Amino acid sequence: MLRTLLNISGQVSEVQFTGSRGLMRFCQVILGFERNKQAEGQAKNVSKIRLLKDRKYGQTGYIHTEYMPETGKMNEFIPDEEYEAAEAASDAEAAKDAERPF
Repeated sequence: MLRTLLNISGQVSEVQFTGSRGLMRFCQVILGFERNKQAEGQAKNVSKIRLLKDRKYGQTGYIHTEYMPETGKMNEFIPDEEYEAAEAASDAEAAKDAERPF
């Protein structure tokens, strides 16, 4: 019934988006924001915006961004080799933690 309502321009309600897969089924674009909340220095203002789903073009990927607290703006961040090495080490540590039983 839901599919029929959407195909004939039926009114959408919040109930249709409940459950773990509601967003995956109906959204055209899904973005995820990632950052290290325990980071120090410049790294605490760096995050990734990850494109998880794009129905129109079918692309996925991510972009590094840096928040500028002085201006309140977010700009693209081009990571250097040192930053990428630290990020890879952090990812490896997180993977080890995920494998440990509680």
